[in-house]
Amino acid sequence: MKRSTALAASALLAAAIFTQAQSPAPRVQKSLLVLTQAQIDPSRLLAPPPKDGSEQQLKEMAEVKRITLSTLWREPLEAPR
Repeated sequence: MKRSTALAASALLAAAIFTQAQSPAPRVQKSLLVLTQAQIDPSRLLAPPPKDGSEQQLKEMAEVKRITLSTLWREPLEAPR
């Protein structure tokens, strides 16, 4: 029993030493990919704006004005010192 325990402990110690002695995996060089203007199509990202004078435009502008007026009269936050 003692012999098998000692053998198992030796095997575990050898495995631990072997895994630490191996060189780490080579690092993969990362590179940045920058998109060109030709690869970007902003019309796919945003819907076209509503037509001038349309009901949708009037609703959106009313919402913008409502938000603007509701935030104008708030107390400004104090800057942290």
